[in-house]
Amino acid sequence: MKNNFKKILNELSYRVSSGIPDLTNEQHLIKLWDILKEHNWSVDARIELLNNLTNSTDKAQINEASTKRTEDLHEAFFAVAFAGGKLSDVKNFSELEKLIRKLGMLDSKPAHIKTFREWNSKDPLFTPKDVELYTDATQLAKKAHQYLKVNKMSPSKVSKVFGAGASGKKVIADAVVTLTTGDIVAISLKFKKAQFNSLSIPILVEKLWGIKLTKSGLLSNMYTAGYKSDIDNAIHYYFMATYDYRNLPVEKKYSEKDRETLMNLKGFSNKSTWADYLKLPVDTRRAFSHLYSHPGVSQAKKVYQSQKGMLINNAIDNYLGVDKKFVDNLEEALIYILRAEPETNYLYMAEGGKKFALIPSAKQIRGKQYTFKDNVKTNDNGVIDSADYQYDMDVFVDGIKAFTFDIKWRFAGKGGQWSTDLNHKGSKIIFHTGFAKAFGLPNFPKEM
Repeated sequence: MKNNFKKILNELSYRVSSGIPDLTNEQHLIKLWDILKEHNWSVDARIELLNNLTNSTDKAQINEASTKRTEDLHEAFFAVAFAGGKLSDVKNFSELEKLIRKLGMLDSKPAHIKTFREWNSKDPLFTPKDVELYTDATQLAKKAHQYLKVNKMSPSKVSKVFGAGASGKKVIADAVVTLTTGDIVAISLKFKKAQFNSLSIPILVEKLWGIKLTKSGLLSNMYTAGYKSDIDNAIHYYFMATYDYRNLPVEKKYSEKDRETLMNLKGFSNKSTWADYLKLPVDTRRAFSHLYSHPGVSQAKKVYQSQKGMLINNAIDNYLGVDKKFVDNLEEALIYILRAEPETNYLYMAEGGKKFALIPSAKQIRGKQYTFKDNVKTNDNGVIDSADYQYDMDVFVDGIKAFTFDIKWRFAGKGGQWSTDLNHKGSKIIFHTGFAKAFGLPNFPKEM
């Protein structure tokens, strides 16, 4: 396999328009995938190589499709795999369509075919990311079959959930399995270590600490509630790591246009406020973000991250209350965090089945005693050891340690640092051995 890699790179050179392979270029990597396939590299070997290439260049995964494509294909692949379709045997959309039509257990065949057809027209199946999706979905399907078997449940139909629920919002279930008894098993699917839930910081703050925010964001509220100085001091360090370095040469994302925009910026300094920054055009804020990724600001960037972590994280702690005392009744917070349905359970599956739990209904959650415990990592100065506001939260139910999730509040969005308010980007959910017992749910057998 290694002996033909030089030949493979030469072939790649002929197939890219520039004649020079760029292993950080998404389209070049897709062509490389096709060439590796022609040279009889196994799927696992191809995935391993391309993952190593993208990790070494600190880029997003190959063919990073939109979130919508990822969700749609992952859910549809799960349904096909659960119905008995061997996805590794198909090479294109046409073969996939023929496979789908043969699957007796798959419900809503036309809708599944339509989903695949639409995404195939935008980027032909099967890209490297698609292969990762169906590999993960196949593992989840096997795990779901195992769960039903040990609980003496016989499936008759399976389908991806299409569209929104009656409320107009996407329902929690990503796939549903119909049993021979007519009962339904709802399944929530996550690809790899995907975020467990997209939590709203204002809702979380109210349900955990009883603080009702009057504005849409946490920092926006703090800015007018006595914490303007902390926030502006923190952003001054950001300006010292960006605006003060605007004369750096063009490199990476920092383009000539970005440089020109910042060099010609009038009425602005590293002592400007967050309010001043938010008034700048989006393109200007994006120029700041591009400069922030410049190698020439690395040392100033470290100073900024350290100061931001100390100033903003301590300010948030003070705003929530020095002891961050939780509300007396944490039921609603738990229902929100677990996305519990009113009266029915659902299966949560992620990481190819390594994370697997039956989520209790809101009805099962109510009436118990809950304790939430912060598990905060701090440095020698007692400051949270992260530039983001981040720590783990252990959840105890009637004294039983049930699960752990993470609080992770950070800047996110196209504009980069400070362009919007903080967002919750937590992705951790650890189900401890006492989870099922805590909520009176069936225990999973050891083999699961």
